Amino acid sequence: MSFRWKRIAPAVFFLAVCLAFFDGLTYVMSVVWKFDFFNPGGDVFTYWKESLTWGLPFHPHHPPGYPWLIAALHTVTRAWLGPLQVMQTFSFLFLLSGALLMIPLCTQEGIAHRGWAMAFLFIAWPFVGSLYAIFPQIDAIVLFLLILGILLAMRTRWVASGVVLGAATIMHPVAWIFAPLLLLVPWAVWVRERKRPSFNPRDIDTKQLLAMTALAVAPMALLWIWQTVVTKDPLWSIASIVQAQVVSQGSLPILDGWIGTVMGRGFSGWAKVGILSLVVLTAVYILVRVFTDRAAPENVRDLYRKIVSILIPAVVLGMAVALNQHEIWAVVRFSKILILPLILYRDRLFGFVPRRLRMPVLGILIGLSFLTQVVYAWYTANVFFSA
Repeated sequence: MSFRWKRIAPAVFFLAVCLAFFDGLTYVMSVVWKFDFFNPGGDVFTYWKESLTWGLPFHPHHPPGYPWLIAALHTVTRAWLGPLQVMQTFSFLFLLSGALLMIPLCTQEGIAHRGWAMAFLFIAWPFVGSLYAIFPQIDAIVLFLLILGILLAMRTRWVASGVVLGAATIMHPVAWIFAPLLLLVPWAVWVRERKRPSFNPRDIDTKQLLAMTALAVAPMALLWIWQTVVTKDPLWSIASIVQAQVVSQGSLPILDGWIGTVMGRGFSGWAKVGILSLVVLTAVYILVRVFTDRAAPENVRDLYRKIVSILIPAVVLGMAVALNQHEIWAVVRFSKILILPLILYRDRLFGFVPRRLRMPVLGILIGLSFLTQVVYAWYTANVFFSA
């Protein structure tokens, strides 16, 4: 019995902390701070409204996958779950699922004893770890799908990875950046590895990669055809997203996300840029350290692992340069995906920290990260949506 309890105790503790933080912060935001989760100016209200008219889900700024999920669960649970509970149920389950993916990843990397700690870091990620599940946006779902797609590819399950990445593309435009690049990585690996004398065709071949690509592209291709037929404009959604998220909203044509954020916004603008700077510095550090690693990849998995660990911070940096002042916070929201290279190249990135101090330092970081989410929740409820 004691052996069994030792095995399940971490899972019980993890779930208890997640539920306590999730429900506790939801209560504080809604009851104490009187926050309206369905503020008409927020995405949560927009997603819910779209789910009620899911048959024609062509919002100009995001794909319809999330409203479809909301509509499906609401249909099944209409009698006993309200709108907020429906959306938070999805967000919470996908948040937990994304965190739990850290456990097989750590096991695969030979650090199974760090699995639960990394799962905690995932839900505690500074400022945004759980908040965008409590404030039920799409982040938890699309991050789960992207990370799952990468993990499946690392295990050379290329076709399954393509299915998952295809699902991500109909959830959020951020997947339109990550998914195509992640699809190119296996092709680059195949081109490089097939020249090796030790190459094993069972690890990766053109049939698998063609199937992966077709299954990843199909959902968005079908949606694009449907949208084109209905709107008579093949570039309707792309043009509106570029206009809303990339085109400068200020007087300067470039770096509007940074310069426009600090101009005329006082302390909150500088604080936002400070947080963005930490994310960018982290991405730069990961990119440089991984790129300059001289250890030669020994097989398909090692090469995929290295390319993806370079690609992820590079995309985060690209978003930091391209997004305008209205959307630049997405860099922080989706920075959680940086946890993958942090795990995959942990010794290269944290070799300067003595091994005996790594867990204590990580524990302190997780505790402080939970605190930053409470601070940001207060700002969201009492400043941002009250302005």
